Amino acid sequence: FAPVTHLNETVPAASIPAAWTATSTTATVWTTSTTFSNSAPNAFFAPNSSTAATDLQLATTNSYTILPNTVSNYTTLSFWHRFNTESGWDGGVVEISTNGGTTWSDLGSKMIEGKYNGSLGTGSALSGRQAFTGLINSFMKTTVDLSSYAGQAVKIRFRFASDNNTAPAGGGWFVDDILLYSEPAVFIRSSVFNSSSVRQSFADTIPRIFPSVGCIPAAISTQPVNATVCAGASTSFS
Repeated sequence: FAPVTHLNETVPAASIPAAWTATSTTATVWTTSTTFSNSAPNAFFAPNSSTAATDLQLATTNSYTILPNTVSNYTTLSFWHRFNTESGWDGGVVEISTNGGTTWSDLGSKMIEGKYNGSLGTGSALSGRQAFTGLINSFMKTTVDLSSYAGQAVKIRFRFASDNNTAPAGGGWFVDDILLYSEPAVFIRSSVFNSSSVRQSFADTIPRIFPSVGCIPAAISTQPVNATVCAGASTSFS
């Protein structure tokens, strides 16, 4: 099948687009910012408060149906982000819902690139959870494998929480270039067994199948030059 782009958010506008819904427990909410972006001009931004415990949520307004597992599809969520927070106390997570936003599950265990870099202490809505926290002063890419959600309608949510004290000046979480993408793939598991046929280890490989560009017919732009030779001799044309 041809690859499917479910969502490609580059944050081109100066306000939160209709495809996203921003909510918060305080007056502070997700906005867009030109301070830092992976692709100009904007990125989503959740500010790190130093005066109030916050829980800032940015979720897709609609659900996106992942291709069913009747086809070999590899679906990923990827995004570029940078952050500056009170390390170990304030930070962000990524969550998924398969019931229209009624309940949410953390996607940390599904991350295959750019994983969470710490955990958060008490005092915020994300206490005790793994999260993006501390300082990353350039954009990094995080990729999440969503293949296990094949056939389900999902919503994606970025969630940032802080306690009620200490925050770096201008700190927060910048998120840009969010891509939800499905492509054909073949899932291969290689296993190693001992002499008793007990599996000792395994490794998974996911070769991606890229679309064919088709057959490009040859075109002759210049005809070869005539050549005259005696019988039995050879010549060449180019």
